[in-house]
Amino acid sequence: MNQQKINLKSIWDKLTKNTPKELMLKLFNMNGKPSKTALSVSIGLFIGLFIPMGFQSFFSILLALFLNCNVVLTVIATFITNPFTAIPIYFTALRIGEWITAKQISWEKFAGFFKHPQLDNFLSISGEGIYVFIIGAFILALVVSISAYMILYYAIKVYRKNDSAQF
Repeated sequence: MNQQKINLKSIWDKLTKNTPKELMLKLFNMNGKPSKTALSVSIGLFIGLFIPMGFQSFFSILLALFLNCNVVLTVIATFITNPFTAIPIYFTALRIGEWITAKQISWEKFAGFFKHPQLDNFLSISGEGIYVFIIGAFILALVVSISAYMILYYAIKVYRKNDSAQF
């Protein structure tokens, strides 16, 4: 039992040894063009926001390989949607879809699906609800991924330019 505690502690230490700043510096210092690094992250964000959980890794790997991007970065970026963030993200997507399509959809139908994610509950949402949700998720994913690409691309370029000027 004591050995398990030591192993769990060492795993936790490895996971938390880098601060967010150190992780960003590692991202900025990765080999490869800034455009490929930014594209890898933005593809992962797009898939993470648009494709439902459970299918994200599969689609992100396929798309990253097809576009010759960093597969690991792409898959990691899909984790923007996780059990802690899924409901706020999906709620936002639904509201954006309602705003774009001018249709009102009951959140309770979606909440039932999130409580019990089964095919029957998904189908009970209705075709119109799914349509509104897909439109909203697509717009949300598009805006976030394009913004992330531009921000990361320029941040990496500026960082590398300033970093090389110091030597």
